[in-house]
Amino acid sequence: MTRALSIMLVGLVFVLAAIVKLPSIADGAPNLEATYHVILTDRALAESPASEHHFLPTISLGKPQDKRLAWGATLPLSSGHYVYASFPIAGFLAPYLYFRVTGQEPGRLPLFQFTILLQAGVVLALMALLVRVLRAVNVPKDRIWPAAAAGALTQILACEAMLSYGPIYWTQQLYQLVLILGLLCLLEIVRRDARGCAVPLAALAVICFVGPWFEWTCLVFSAGILALFAWKGRQAPSYRRPALLIAGATALGIVLMIAHYAVFAGFNDTLRALARQGVTRSALAANPLKLAMGYGTSYGLLLPIGFAAAVLVWQRRARLPEPFIRIFLPILFLAAFPLLENLVVLQHAVRFSYDRLKFILPLAILIAYAMTLMGRRIWIAWALLAIAFAQNVWSYQHLLDARSGWAAVDVHNRRFAAAVGARTDLSCATIAMAGPARAYINLLFDRGIREQTHFADFRRVAEGTGGAGCGFVHLTAVRFGPDLPRFTQARIWRDGRWSEVVAR
Repeated sequence: MTRALSIMLVGLVFVLAAIVKLPSIADGAPNLEATYHVILTDRALAESPASEHHFLPTISLGKPQDKRLAWGATLPLSSGHYVYASFPIAGFLAPYLYFRVTGQEPGRLPLFQFTILLQAGVVLALMALLVRVLRAVNVPKDRIWPAAAAGALTQILACEAMLSYGPIYWTQQLYQLVLILGLLCLLEIVRRDARGCAVPLAALAVICFVGPWFEWTCLVFSAGILALFAWKGRQAPSYRRPALLIAGATALGIVLMIAHYAVFAGFNDTLRALARQGVTRSALAANPLKLAMGYGTSYGLLLPIGFAAAVLVWQRRARLPEPFIRIFLPILFLAAFPLLENLVVLQHAVRFSYDRLKFILPLAILIAYAMTLMGRRIWIAWALLAIAFAQNVWSYQHLLDARSGWAAVDVHNRRFAAAVGARTDLSCATIAMAGPARAYINLLFDRGIREQTHFADFRRVAEGTGGAGCGFVHLTAVRFGPDLPRFTQARIWRDGRWSEVVAR
């Protein structure tokens, strides 16, 4: 397969996969609450001036009545905004800028467009990485591009890739591109033994510096780089200064990211929030067996294929050229090392499948290199990959089918919200509910919602006003999925009396 045919194959599969994923934005999906969270934050960023949110990931919409309403792991600002503390701003800011440039309002379709464009960049970057790695280890030219295409297809057709670059978006999808760019820089540094590589080293330092604004995996990635440079530095002193540069860039990035929060939310409150989330997401809060099961869901038959590729490469190690030890293994190590983050924040990796997305990188590298060792049996590898990809696409569709009822629930909720809006002015009413009020609910009513408010307490406050003002609304709902409700009842206090809207 020539270079042109390899690129055409990847491009064609990418387009077909995007078409297959398009209907998913109208219905439910695992981790859909993350998509709504991004949409809410990007709307909130657009509705208030930067002098209020300071480009922190706010969850407070623009009306005065939407301010000073907390939910989840958020920190208060003096402006009345509450900002999300678990993940920094870059993952929210990138789609926000896309919406601004294209003139679109934040929503599932525009966010899907952004995600598809992002995936295109990730696939191109991964294919470039694979081609460069295979060239660096002296793979024959006629085998490089077909093998790189096979590896790149995992970034398109793995179940997790279909899901995470389709109906779901969170900051891990963006950081996947940053990881690949970092590996491209590292490939040049390792290939030259850290000599005469000022440009890739400077680029890597920038990547490590900005990493804390993207995703916490950056800390594990930087730790892997330092571990490799320390090991290499025992024989090649040229790695010592680069190690200091990467350590300094990462540390400075962490300090400035935390300072960004601390200046506006308070230093002690920021540290407490980060520590609290660290404990909540840690290995203490989840079962490692569930993580293994999650990987089975995310990658299916690609897991045994990846294992077989690793075994094949290991068996051939004695006959492989010198760059295999000096270049290939370090890059594979650095691609796999960030997976340790899944053990550090085990609860998050179990609950949110996109945290397992980074497994694609070592998997793609192993598959691509193993393909170059197959010789005339290459057709067997392609046949097995075709079966594995088909199974992964089936798994993706199965996950969507399990949540296909969300479209009807969403229509029901919209009708319910319209009925409530016909009884009172939702733009200025005080709205509360007994359970948690997350992003979807705020978007549905276009308002900030007071969460965890019992009706008895809410009733005393409402009746204490004597019926003046825009009114009070208390919502009741049942759970459809994580942070996704089906509303059943609204009690409305307006003009000195209570009325009800009951969902049918």
